[in-house]
Amino acid sequence: MPWEPDCYLKFKGERSQPFWDLAQLVDVKPGLSVIDLGCGTGALTAELATALPDSNILGIDSSSEMLEKASKLSACTRAHTCMATYRDGRMSALPASQTRPRCLCAPA
Repeated sequence: MPWEPDCYLKFKGERSQPFWDLAQLVDVKPGLSVIDLGCGTGALTAELATALPDSNILGIDSSSEMLEKASKLSACTRAHTCMATYRDGRMSALPASQTRPRCLCAPA
C-alpha cells in the first residue's frame, strides 16, 4: 500500500514535535552532514536545512510517493546556505566512504 503524502501532512503537528525535540540536541555548527531517515515529504528536512547553516542534509525515504513530494521542496531549499537532497533507499545503501553523518530519525 503506497503512502499518501497529502494524508501524511494532515498530521504534520503530531509528526513534527518529535523531530524538533531531536533536532534541538544537535550541536549547530557549519559543515554538518545530517541524514534524515524516513524524511517523508521532506518538509521537515527542508526546515532543518534552513536551521543548520552551511550543512549538507540528505533525506532518505523508501516511498517514491513521498520522495516525489520532497523533490519539489529541493529548489526552494537551495536558496538558503544549506541544501537538502532526497534519495530513495535505506541507510544501508549509503557508500562505506560516507563521512560519519549525524542521523536524525523521528517516529512517524
